[in-house]
Amino acid sequence: DWYDAEYYKASSTKNPLGPSSGTNRVLRGGSWANDAFCLRVADRDGSSPLNKWYNDRGFRCVISSYDLKK
Repeated sequence: DWYDAEYYKASSTKNPLGPSSGTNRVLRGGSWANDAFCLRVADRDGSSPLNKWYNDRGFRCVISSYDLKK
């Protein structure tokens, strides 16, 4: 997803899709290198897709608890 610091001020409150283009990719949540405030799932930041300076970026695999009950 593309990052826009101002996107959520004017977006739909139900299932916002995010910007369709941009220069920075969105980073959601935080990592082991951040303080507790940045670990929230609502935390957003942006970084160039070409940026290789951070070794604490990655992704999280998740499954809903509903799927586990099936």
